[in-house]
Amino acid sequence: MRTERLVMRRWRPADREPFAAMNADPQLMAHFPAVLDRSASDAFVDRIEAGFEADGFGLWALERIDTGEFIGFTGLSVARFRAHFTPAVEVGWRLSRQAWGQGLATEAGRQALRVGFEQFGLPEIVSFTASGNAASRAVMRRLGMRHDPDEDFEHPALPPGHLLRHHVLYRLGRAGFDTGTGRRHGQRHDPAQSPSMAAESRHLGIRIDRPAAEVYDYVSQPANLPQWAAGLGSSIELIDGQWVAESPLGRIVVAMVEQNPYGVLDHWVTLATGERFYNPMRVIADGDGCELVFTLRRQPGVSETDFKRDAGAVAADLAAVRRLLESR
Repeated sequence: MRTERLVMRRWRPADREPFAAMNADPQLMAHFPAVLDRSASDAFVDRIEAGFEADGFGLWALERIDTGEFIGFTGLSVARFRAHFTPAVEVGWRLSRQAWGQGLATEAGRQALRVGFEQFGLPEIVSFTASGNAASRAVMRRLGMRHDPDEDFEHPALPPGHLLRHHVLYRLGRAGFDTGTGRRHGQRHDPAQSPSMAAESRHLGIRIDRPAAEVYDYVSQPANLPQWAAGLGSSIELIDGQWVAESPLGRIVVAMVEQNPYGVLDHWVTLATGERFYNPMRVIADGDGCELVFTLRRQPGVSETDFKRDAGAVAADLAAVRRLLESR
């Protein structure tokens, strides 16, 4: 595929030598744990190619249209290390120093997002990097991705105290991606789409001694909501293609992300007033069981007391899922 200045393609044997030179460059690799020798660089390319075969997408090799020069990669990969937001699809890039400062990472990143959202129907794409990597963070912002400091994390692949262990996380939901420009556009009270952010987030999780696939299948079905989400009412029905429930707040509409292989259970709740709330949720495999994680975001005007009450209600809902599934 092509952008204005780039060809984004599968890897060729001739790409390996210049890619190895990039990976051996200490300045280019300053925000990675170490430079790579030729063997490690080639093994990385092998993993990239395996990712294409497994997922259908991957980290595309970048070639300049004007010169035919290989300049690195940009694309999508699945992050599977243990964190509050994984498994997730990440957009990432690595360009030669000669290609820096020309907007090429942003150009290719925008195309990668477009493929992820439009061709593969991904509900969300993330990006992350060491907190001091100002250049990559600038690309993430130009792509319209949103950073919430409460979601920063310590990368589990790096030991405590390592200079690069603290990472920042940026997110972009499919609904917030403008297919015409590749930029975000806003919508009231939907943090996946709006530039305004909640003042505080809490990640509430619970271990469930059932396989992740079983938990995902159960929670992803809107018809099961009344069994575990007490705040959404005692019944829900499908009306004209929408899941509608009668809740203590009146009639609400619940929309789940499309079913996906990444454990993403994000959903939107629309009140009768038209206000729309985005609720990030994940199921993360953990041995024979899994962890179910809900991110609660404090909306403007919500008091500390009410926020604690909301957190308690979410914890009760998660406990209900565990009770229902572990009693089967």
